[in-house]
Amino acid sequence: MSKLIQLKNGDPRPSSTDRLRLFGMRFDPYSMGLRLIMRSKGLDFDFYSIKMSDRPGFLRELNPNGQIPILEHGDTSVYETVIIYEYLEDVFVEKPMRSSDPAKRAMDRIFIHEIYTHLAPAIKAIMGGLDAKHLLDQLRRVENRLSKQGSNYFGGNQPNYVDYMVWSWLELIPALKRAFKLSFELPRGSFSHMWAWIGRMDKEPVINAERKASRVNAEIRSRFFKSVADGKPNYMVGLE
Repeated sequence: MSKLIQLKNGDPRPSSTDRLRLFGMRFDPYSMGLRLIMRSKGLDFDFYSIKMSDRPGFLRELNPNGQIPILEHGDTSVYETVIIYEYLEDVFVEKPMRSSDPAKRAMDRIFIHEIYTHLAPAIKAIMGGLDAKHLLDQLRRVENRLSKQGSNYFGGNQPNYVDYMVWSWLELIPALKRAFKLSFELPRGSFSHMWAWIGRMDKEPVINAERKASRVNAEIRSRFFKSVADGKPNYMVGLE
C-alpha cells in the first residue's frame, strides 16, 4: 500500500530503508507523472510531499539542486524526471512502459522533450496571464501526434509513460481555468483526437487511484493554484 507523507523545513530525513520512495509535491506535474507510472507498473512506494516554500534541509542531500522530484531506492538517489523514469524501467522490468521498438522509443523521447520544453512552460505561464493562441499552438503538438499515430493512446492500445507524463500537465488546465476564471476552451472540432484521448485517460483506473491517494481533484487543485497566486501556497489544501 503506497503512503502519502507531508514534509517541511525542520522535519528529519526519513530513516534508511529498502522501500521505494518518491519525494515530490502533490500538485507538481512532474511528480504526478511519475506517480502514475509507478502505480501503472504496480510498484509499492511511499510518496513524500514537500512543502517547497519551506523545504526540509535534507533535500539537498538527495539532490544538490534541492529540487523535486527525487527517487530514493535503498542507497540510490535519482533526480530529474525522465532519468527517474528510465531508472524505474531499468530496475522494474516486469511491466515495461515503453516500446520495444528502438525507433518508437526514440520518437517518444523526442516528443516528451518537446512537451517539457514547449507545452509545459505554456501551461505554467497561464498563472501570469493567458496567451490563448500560444497555448493552442503548443497543444497542437498533442493533437498532431495522436492524429498521426492513429491509436487510442501514445502507447498504442494502452497508456505508456508518454500518456502519463502528458496527462500530468494537461490535467492542470481545468484547475487553472477555474482558479483564474478564464474563458479558454479547447475547440472540439480541430482537437478531436485529443478530446477522445482525454475522455479515455480520464477513465483510467490508475489515474483515479492516484487522485484518491493524493486527495487531489480539479477543485482542490484550483484552490492550490489560487493560494499560489495570492502569495501563500497552501500545500495542505484537501488534507484538512
